[in-house]
Amino acid sequence: MDFIKETKNRVCELMYQQNAVRVNVVDSFTLKGDIKSPLWFNVGVLENDFGTRSSIASALHILLTHNHDFDAVAGVVSGGISWASNIANSRALPLIRVHSEPKKFGLFNQIEGELSEDGTRVLIVDDAITSGINALKVVEALRKGENGKRAEVVALCTIFDWDFPAVNEKFISVGVKKYSLVKFQEVIDYGFEYGFLSEDVRPAIEAFCQQYR
Repeated sequence: MDFIKETKNRVCELMYQQNAVRVNVVDSFTLKGDIKSPLWFNVGVLENDFGTRSSIASALHILLTHNHDFDAVAGVVSGGISWASNIANSRALPLIRVHSEPKKFGLFNQIEGELSEDGTRVLIVDDAITSGINALKVVEALRKGENGKRAEVVALCTIFDWDFPAVNEKFISVGVKKYSLVKFQEVIDYGFEYGFLSEDVRPAIEAFCQQYR
């Protein structure tokens, strides 16, 4: 097994072990865009346990080792902050926080923190991508220079990606490369292979995939 595959399998294993993957084929979960799904991925729980958090952080470093260079890290509020902080700390880089919308109080900022100059290469970090709406708003804010400096967005990095084709097309259209530790199908395949998902839920998952994927 190659190193990348081993890393992906470890992330999938941690997601199941930490109960980040929920299944309900009777009362479907509602995703953004009013999509009904038999699955829910609660990626936020991966921050709770120190060992899990450390393993995910290490996997993110592996993911980024051979990908884009960047001069600053932008964490999407709120899911991307802790992971963005870890990446920025490991590389001794500036860290900014970006909201999907300007705040409605205080200084009404959308971006917290400032870049050193126009054209700073920024990596956006979030925990998961579903509809991509929030991340795309962050891309737009950084490129416009809502904090005074216009950024060059080099990529978006996430732990988990629902990997909807329509969402992928949106990111392609704005010229932003997405990187993720694991994608929807990888987590599902791992679950069935190693017994985390029972065969009686397969029909509901396959029906969901046929409709939306």
